[in-house]
Amino acid sequence: MKGAGTVLWLLLLESSVCLATSHKKHKGTSHDDIHGGVKMGVKSEACDLGKDPKHVDWNYGDPYDFHCFAFERNVIPPPNKEKPIITQVCEKKLHKPTHKCMSEKITYKDNPPLSGAHRPIWPKYGEYLYVPPQRWVHSLEHGAVVFLYHPCADDEEVKKLKGLVRSCLRRHIITPYRRLSKSQPLALLTYGCKLSMNYADVEKAKHFIKSHALKSPERGVYSDGEFTEGLLTPATTVTDKHDRELCPD
Repeated sequence: MKGAGTVLWLLLLESSVCLATSHKKHKGTSHDDIHGGVKMGVKSEACDLGKDPKHVDWNYGDPYDFHCFAFERNVIPPPNKEKPIITQVCEKKLHKPTHKCMSEKITYKDNPPLSGAHRPIWPKYGEYLYVPPQRWVHSLEHGAVVFLYHPCADDEEVKKLKGLVRSCLRRHIITPYRRLSKSQPLALLTYGCKLSMNYADVEKAKHFIKSHALKSPERGVYSDGEFTEGLLTPATTVTDKHDRELCPD
């Protein structure tokens, strides 16, 4: 019995050593380390409360980002189905998904950004008066579809794509975005991919969503975020909370 007890003690010791070694090997490669050490979705006065009172990313009282002014109403060419300008791009190399606190300014080289640094608190899904990219880039990482439109884009074309996105999945963000090309004032984004259009080609848009939505590193995170500044219409469930079926017929 004494020998059996010694063997058991040795096995337990070996197991402990293995666990310690395994922990040491994986130290520095945790989820939070990948994001720069800042935890996702945790509100903090020292980092991110899900608000922007100092207007770091956007001044909520400034209509420039979401309003089409009278003097610019003709800057967008009328939608022309006979001469479609539709392009799809997917990044070969994605940018590091670092979480940055509100004390740090986030800028993007790509327009619009399809990956990269973002705020730890992501937006509640739905349509917004405006939501800055520093928030919705995080949504892309969770597998969402972001529909961007120039504030002066044709209302009917925008309406078609809004309806499509809402009917395809709950995980969506809809917001104006002034920095879109005037020749392609409509864009659907997923993590690393973009479909740009001069008019609402619903079939191509649906195919894009089915092909690229939910294909992201954190697609398992399906919950709403806690950023709600400018939220107009919260998203509703299409199939289930996981969006297991995209664009159901």
